[in-house]
Formats: sequence, structure tokens, C-alpha cells
Amino acid sequence: MQAVLALCYFCETHGPRVLMTTQSIPENLRQDYCLPTTSKGSPTFISAESFRTHLTEELRCVACTSFVDGTGLITDDVEAGISYITTQVALNDRVYQLVKYSCLHSLSCEVTATPKDEAPMSPMKSRAASIPLGAKKWESPWEKTNTEAKDGVILFGDDEHGYTLSYTFRLRDYKARGFLRLLSLILVSIDKLFITSNYHFFVSTMSSAIRFLQVMLC
Repeated sequence: MQAVLALCYFCETHGPRVLMTTQSIPENLRQDYCLPTTSKGSPTFISAESFRTHLTEELRCVACTSFVDGTGLITDDVEAGISYITTQVALNDRVYQLVKYSCLHSLSCEVTATPKDEAPMSPMKSRAASIPLGAKKWESPWEKTNTEAKDGVILFGDDEHGYTLSYTFRLRDYKARGFLRLLSLILVSIDKLFITSNYHFFVSTMSSAIRFLQVMLC
């Protein structure tokens, strides 16, 4: 395992949960997971009967469930000889435990927020005159900064639990508490040098994916 990418979510009912996990499987290990053959670069949904998956007894609801009944998504990189498998949980116990540990810490750690050019207004100062009539509540400078206070990147880990690059973010949802849902994208690897050497690439890619999701939900 060079690295595993996972999407984590803080469920209001069950706490931190891993929504989906993507890991790479080399061609020489395909038979161990009974992976079907797919067309080049074409993602394909597969059922639990097609490969072995780690079963978990964690309680879940609709909000913290992605793939049900052990289904998953597989994409083959024929030229590189690697298959990328996305499932709700990892395919083996060791990776499952590493991702679960990282999920818990990524959603409970303080992060480094990107400084904003616009300084927040004092919460003690009335903003009645500065907020246009009919403007959304979260669009004011102070509340916008407060909303994004827990969004950012953090790198943590050790030799026992692996190293994790976590990007915490929020998505707007009128059904969620405070109209925001807390999530994180995490990259887990036992090789710290692999993460630090490609740090800027990983952060840039995560940021682009998160920005796409946030724009789609605006």
C-alpha cells in the first residue's frame, strides 16, 4: 500500500465515519480480490460477489452510507497495470484500521486555515448597517470567516498508525445542523516521505475537488 484516499464525514448520529475509500491494487494481486476485467479507463460498478470486502459492524444511517451491500467502483489503468477500487471500507483489516484511525483524528484536529485578505469584523459591533437587506446570513465577513475556521490542511501520524494528509471542509446542506456538513479528504500512507515530497500536488488536487463540490452546492 503506497497510499489510500478516503472521504470522511462527521455524522450527527454516529460520529466520524468513512464514506468511501479508494486504494490501488497491482495487477499481480488482482486474483486475491477476484477483480473482474474492465475496459481501459472505464469505471465499472461491481457487486460483493465479485470480490472480497471487509465487513464492518459499525452502525450507519443514510447520511453516512455510500455503497450498500458491499458494492464498489473499479477503474483499471491498463498501461500502469493498476486497478483503483472504491468501496465504503477498505479491502483488508490493516488498511481499514489505519483509515478509521485517520478519519477520527482528521475530523477532530485543529487545522491551518488559509489567511483571508478580508479581516473579520468584531462580533461585538453591530452589523445592521453593513449588511445589505435580503443578503444571506453566511455572506457577512465575520460569519463567513467563522464558517471557514475549521477548513484547512493538517499533516499528522507516526510509524505505528501511518501518516495522514487531511483536508477538512464543509458543504452547505439545509437539512444539516447549522446548514453545514463537516467532511474531510484524507490521504493515508505508511511512507511519510511520499506525502511530504508530493505535498503541494496533493493539496492542490484536494482543493480543486473540494472547490468543485462547494460550487455545485451553492
